[in-house]
Amino acid sequence: MPEPKTITPREAAWQSLIRCASADKFANLETDAALKKYGFQGSDRAFYVRLTYGVIERKFTLDCYLSLLSSKPLEKLDPPVLSLLELGAYQILYADAVPDHAAVSETVELCKKSHFKSASGFVNAVLRNLIRKKGTLPLPAEGTDERFSVEYSVAPWIVSLFRNAYGDEKTRAILSAFLAEPPITLRVNTLKTTRDALLADLRRAGIGAEPTKASPVGIVLPDSVPVSSLTALSDGLCFVQDEASQLCVSALGAKKGETVYDLCACPGGKSFGLAMEMENEGFLRSTDLHESKCSLLVSGAERLGIGILHAAASDSSKPDPALFETADRVLCDVPCSGLGVIGKKPDLRHKKKEEADRLPPIQLAILRTGADYLKAGGTLVYSTCTLNPAENRSVVEAFLASAPRFSLVSDRTLFPDGGTDGFYYAVLHKV
Repeated sequence: MPEPKTITPREAAWQSLIRCASADKFANLETDAALKKYGFQGSDRAFYVRLTYGVIERKFTLDCYLSLLSSKPLEKLDPPVLSLLELGAYQILYADAVPDHAAVSETVELCKKSHFKSASGFVNAVLRNLIRKKGTLPLPAEGTDERFSVEYSVAPWIVSLFRNAYGDEKTRAILSAFLAEPPITLRVNTLKTTRDALLADLRRAGIGAEPTKASPVGIVLPDSVPVSSLTALSDGLCFVQDEASQLCVSALGAKKGETVYDLCACPGGKSFGLAMEMENEGFLRSTDLHESKCSLLVSGAERLGIGILHAAASDSSKPDPALFETADRVLCDVPCSGLGVIGKKPDLRHKKKEEADRLPPIQLAILRTGADYLKAGGTLVYSTCTLNPAENRSVVEAFLASAPRFSLVSDRTLFPDGGTDGFYYAVLHKV
């Protein structure tokens, strides 16, 4: 049972923001823990989540404005005070249902009740100044990475990467999509039902679901539908999976009776889709670096009625000679920077460039392992959920340069302004 609620959603959001900033906690893990702890329901739950995610999502924009209004450099402020200022500023700028005076008074009251009560006058002054000057504060020069960064609240190096790779118009489309509410997409469990049947069930329940445009097994839900309320999920008739991932699974072309390896499988969605493509006949080896995560694969397979999945812990950057040339098809959905799913994971807006720069050698090593495991005549798919070309086509080209038995059949980049995650996959053939 959750503990009785003893604090307001605003105070809980402030505490969560402090923890995310000081301990590098992921927003989804922090919010899940806080909701269990405080038991927020209904509007309180929604308000807490919106404040926490909203501040993290808009931090670059909020800090730009606050830096213009603060008498002290933001880096000199106590981090909890900066988080509180961001919380108040977010309500003033983005929470239309919260009156400006309430945003200020409630934020100042939180400050007064905390260990930082001496900063309450400062917090009050900055936020009141924001109310007076919002809409008139200067932005960085038009056409600069800094301007894109403030407008769309994403790290400048990510802006630069996208502009260099895709041009300004496409970059604006990508970053705008990251600020929109991402669609919720289901993958139909074709071992238990059909898309038409599940669509009919959802519509009878008053849910205006629609089929995905490209994937033959996907369903898009209206924004207003809480996923946790769907009995189809608990009944194993479907699971949440973006359309881009569904298309990636389909590109591997897995068939029943085959031996298929998924080298970086957790949390399991692509493995589950592969098992369905295989009609639950054959052998599916699904591995993850962390043994603790393998239970997700097992429990998910059980819920969906999958019997061919065999989960194991394995470091896929280090090939096992016992598995060489044993698979008909291999999926390498490698760890990546996640720069295609920023709209779903606001923490990624703050990812450091050096973290992304470390990934291509690891990705290439995993791809080479997948190649070692593949039989002659087999198919290998390399995929990421990033829009960083250095992790996508560049890795594939580096692999092909030293793999004469492989050829590129096709590759594809999907963009969030097209309604899917930002995603890349390449289909490779081994002779």
